[in-house]
Amino acid sequence: VAQLPGPAQTVEGLIKTLPGVSSNNEFSSQYSVRGGNFDENLVYINDIEVYRPFLVRAGQQEGLSFINPDMVQSIEFSAGGFEARYGDKMSSVLDITYKKPTEFSTSVMLSLLGGSLAVGGITKDEKFSFLTGARYRTNQILVGSLDTEADYRPRYTDIQAYLNYELKPRWNLSLLTTYSRNLFQTIPETRQTEFGTISEALRLTVFFDGQEITQYETFLGALSLDHQISDQTRIRFIASGFLTDEQEYFDILGQYRLSELDNDLGSEDFGEEKFERGVGGFLDHARNLLQAQVFTFTHKGEHRSVDGDQRWFWGAKAQTEYIDDVLKEWNLIDSAGYSLPQTPGDQVLLFESIDAANTLNSWRFQTYGQYRTLWKNKKNETFTFNGGLRLHYWTVNRQLLVSPRASISYKPKWEKDMVFRFASGVYYQSPFYREIRDYYGEVNEGVRAQRSIHFVLANDYQFKAFNRPFKFTTELYYKYLTDLVPYYIDNVRIRYSAENNAVGYAVGADFRINGEFVP
Repeated sequence: VAQLPGPAQTVEGLIKTLPGVSSNNEFSSQYSVRGGNFDENLVYINDIEVYRPFLVRAGQQEGLSFINPDMVQSIEFSAGGFEARYGDKMSSVLDITYKKPTEFSTSVMLSLLGGSLAVGGITKDEKFSFLTGARYRTNQILVGSLDTEADYRPRYTDIQAYLNYELKPRWNLSLLTTYSRNLFQTIPETRQTEFGTISEALRLTVFFDGQEITQYETFLGALSLDHQISDQTRIRFIASGFLTDEQEYFDILGQYRLSELDNDLGSEDFGEEKFERGVGGFLDHARNLLQAQVFTFTHKGEHRSVDGDQRWFWGAKAQTEYIDDVLKEWNLIDSAGYSLPQTPGDQVLLFESIDAANTLNSWRFQTYGQYRTLWKNKKNETFTFNGGLRLHYWTVNRQLLVSPRASISYKPKWEKDMVFRFASGVYYQSPFYREIRDYYGEVNEGVRAQRSIHFVLANDYQFKAFNRPFKFTTELYYKYLTDLVPYYIDNVRIRYSAENNAVGYAVGADFRINGEFVP
């Protein structure tokens, strides 16, 4: 992760390099997988689901990723066909495990964009271990190169701690806590954008007044109790709370002119403005506030046979959600006084106006069971089967979701080291608050879960080249999508229609080769 090029070294930056994963903004930690959007990806840290900001509009506002790369031990990612023990989203799952220190260690990073500090250690009796991380970042240097010249003041702070204590043999208590504050403030001045063709070159110049202040404060706390009942059986209980307080304030007045540029190569004024095509102005206003509280109670268990060839997984989760949302925004667009009152008593014609206030209080109940087995035939070929069932119920739309999922892999006894895999399943995405709020802020509680049926056929081929190991992976996929909720997307902001009035599909092939190209 530390070697990745880009504005920020994040785990999501690594995920974006994988096949089937794309992103439209390098400032953002959001990504889309195989035709999905940002809201269709599951992200876990130590079995705790984390959420993306609700009100974020642009990547430069987003700030620090929730995942601290200095604390990560392992990363698991699936772009489709994932197991029943993972939750209900339509596209992908990213499963992060934070490390449990075995010795004292520290790491420090400083740059012109900020810095980070991570400290970990363990007591002499090895009963208590701790891992803490703090990060500070400012993208002021980077956002200063955008088309809009402005006084940018972005400040992002994040503090995380992961504590483990062995109560007694086979009993372990752990606490994961995080606090982050992302503040993006900008006072725009001017923007100049040139576009068009050689024969028709245009320039848009905008002069601004006003400012924008966007802030996200997030807190996550999770207390876990693990009990290793025997060498084959382990159970876990988790109580967690996720709180977010977001605000978006801006008043931006812009006055613009559209000019045609001189495109005569022999002219002394080549590239300069020749004449104006039009002038106008706009005023954007917002006072948006959102508070969300998510409290979760989870039980998970795992049992394996003595020889390890068979494993059983089970779990149950109860989750309560409270959303308090105030959405007030409007914008006025004017040219030559067209939208201003023409006679006494006339109204100002707004281009768009949204005024809504919503509260939502609900419960979710989920449970799953999963079985995995491995066996070999007489030819010593290896087969692995993984199957499970997941149930999900949300009290708002009162819909019970049943999600069967299965996969099988086959490793033939060939000279070439190959594994063939096939996975299929039903993946529902039960609505969260974002999906049931429409473009004008109205809530439709009757929105049903979106559904995706996955079919994934894959091949892993491991070989040696230049006396070094390589791996070539091929995946063919097809997703049949029903009950979709259409949406508009602008930068990293998603606005849903809050109606299940679309169907679709996604089909494609992913190829990836990785290995030690350079010794």
